[in-house]
Amino acid sequence: MIRSISTIVGIAALAGLPLLAQQEPEAFAQPCCSSDAVANLASTSEQASLASLPGTAAPHLDEIKKLVGDWYQVGDDGKPSMQLVSSYRITAAGSAVIETLFPGEDHEMISMYFMDGGNLRLTHYCSLGNAPSFRAERSKQGLVWRCQGVHNLDSHDGAHMHEGHTDWHDANHITGTWLQTVDGEVTYTAAFDLVRVNK
Repeated sequence: MIRSISTIVGIAALAGLPLLAQQEPEAFAQPCCSSDAVANLASTSEQASLASLPGTAAPHLDEIKKLVGDWYQVGDDGKPSMQLVSSYRITAAGSAVIETLFPGEDHEMISMYFMDGGNLRLTHYCSLGNAPSFRAERSKQGLVWRCQGVHNLDSHDGAHMHEGHTDWHDANHITGTWLQTVDGEVTYTAAFDLVRVNK
């Protein structure tokens, strides 16, 4: 279920934010803080692994490419609702995937997935007006996104999305949990339960 996503809505002009895939995030973004509260979340999604996501394999863009399509929030009846939450498409000659969150809404946001050497990375252009950069790590049921730095943020103590979890339940059912931190403490959790309606 989506929990009060409107609480983080603060539309800002993101056109000036850099996307420098060939540099380490620390070179161009405010380094991220560490937080025991954030670190403790890692155990909450450690469930049975899926054969399609072997624990020994490094995260790769090919896994994100398999998400292409439109993803809708699961309703109280367990069926897809009318709320389109996320849409994935492949771009840049197959070298990147664009995820559009809340397409067409006032708080529409963009996430860009790409490979940087052997690392799967994600830059999220947030309605908070900043753009955190993440590196993917393997979890038992999917991927954990660890913040590497934040564009357009004066201090890493400022509000930003700091960590995310994407869990695969089957090819057309995923759940996501994203943590916002301020001063190194979790202040907001966005949780999604999504099914793909068309591919």
